Amino acid sequence: MRAPSNSPLGEGLYDVQTWTGTRQKSVGQANLQDIVNWHRGVSTLTQQEGSQLTEVRNALRAGKEIPQVDPALMAKGRSVGFFKDAELAAAQKANREQVMARLRLVPDFGYGKPANNTSPLPLNPNVKVDPKTTSSVALQLAASPVTGKGFEHVGLAGSLIAMREGVSLTAYPDPNPSAGMNIGAGYNLKANAANVNQDLKRAGVPEDRVEDVKAGRASLTPDQAKRLIEVAAPRYETLARRSAEETAPGLWGRMTPQQRAVMVDIAYQVGDPAQFKKAWAALAAGKTQEFSDETRVFYRNKAGEMVEDARARDLRASMLAGIADWDTRINLMGKSLH
Repeated sequence: MRAPSNSPLGEGLYDVQTWTGTRQKSVGQANLQDIVNWHRGVSTLTQQEGSQLTEVRNALRAGKEIPQVDPALMAKGRSVGFFKDAELAAAQKANREQVMARLRLVPDFGYGKPANNTSPLPLNPNVKVDPKTTSSVALQLAASPVTGKGFEHVGLAGSLIAMREGVSLTAYPDPNPSAGMNIGAGYNLKANAANVNQDLKRAGVPEDRVEDVKAGRASLTPDQAKRLIEVAAPRYETLARRSAEETAPGLWGRMTPQQRAVMVDIAYQVGDPAQFKKAWAALAAGKTQEFSDETRVFYRNKAGEMVEDARARDLRASMLAGIADWDTRINLMGKSLH
């Protein structure tokens, strides 16, 4: 980078250019102090940067696990002479090996590739589910950690819940006659009786409209439906995490955010993830097929037969396939007709 001393462009401004060795390119304007600060930033380490790189070097020399450091900082450490070429190469190699070791610890759910079934939502015909609203809510939740950094899986779980249940802004009877009424994304008023009034208020429903919303005389807004999922999902995350850790300590930490999201969604659907203790044990033991079989969810159809909820399983397979696949699935829902 250079700032020609003979080309001031105004009040203390200089034309800043880069030189690659073969071509010159203008990258903007800056005053002299900005240029000096930039040079210091790339040629010297801050105290925090020095501490981070010292931890890496000490761990490398002691044969311990290398702390995770921004690759750009590692490169800067080499450019300012903190690392020798051999040290930097050794640190990068050790980091790659650590990443691969962690990947080998991630359990396999065995759900296979999704079929991307975009058929209408399997809900009571009296329920009004808008695919566009469902898609919008699901997209917003997928991009939100809900409860803060490190809890991205809760937002993903909320997105999966919205897609699987569909979003209904008006209360409707649950397909199971004994289960009472649902609202939003399958939020069951009876199962959440102890929290429902507070949950609705936290979702933004005015206190004087709570009873009308519960009775189906008033509707949620799309934002309130989304916020209701955000309020309820963390409770099911706690249930799923506790069940996993009670069965196999450390298992929850080995799972990816998408895998955790799937288990939170299952907890939301069935109410009590503790019934999947055999599945948790199989997952911890690496028994993929057994885990896959044990987490199949069934329901009773109109003919009174117990059948697998294949659509829910396929949605979970889409979540496990990765964020790009999941976003595509959500967008397809938004374009579908109900």
